[in-house]
Amino acid sequence: YQYAILGLTISGVALWVIRPDATKLVASPSAAHVLKTHVPSTRTLALAGLIAIPAFFSAAWVIGGLNTQRELRADVFGACATSPVTMKDALLHLTGESPGTVREALDSFHPSLSVRLAILDAMERDTIKKHACAAVLSGERKLTIAGHSLY
Repeated sequence: YQYAILGLTISGVALWVIRPDATKLVASPSAAHVLKTHVPSTRTLALAGLIAIPAFFSAAWVIGGLNTQRELRADVFGACATSPVTMKDALLHLTGESPGTVREALDSFHPSLSVRLAILDAMERDTIKKHACAAVLSGERKLTIAGHSLY
């Protein structure tokens, strides 16, 4: 969706600036009229894209933040059900990336791998693991592990 919105917006702005003549793009004037009635104007397309970009990225940031918290809590559940080491191995196997990549920085729907690993590293200590597991299993809403708050 991100690439589609960005691509359509850039296309719309470019067409708005260039202002191509629709009659030169199709074979006949009647086809140009049909095209004009079914396709938004370049100005409308560009303005819609310029509105859609901040709306989409704002919504993605808000919804992604909620998902991030759920994934961190799920990591704690997984570490309680198996072990923190097993969870770390699974995360590293599934992602196939090292922490701190550009792709990770642009992903608002998943917590960074470095944060996930820091929480699991802290849970390797028995006292922290017991406290975290008890809090998660009892349904405690706020939990802080390794300086990261989980809601």
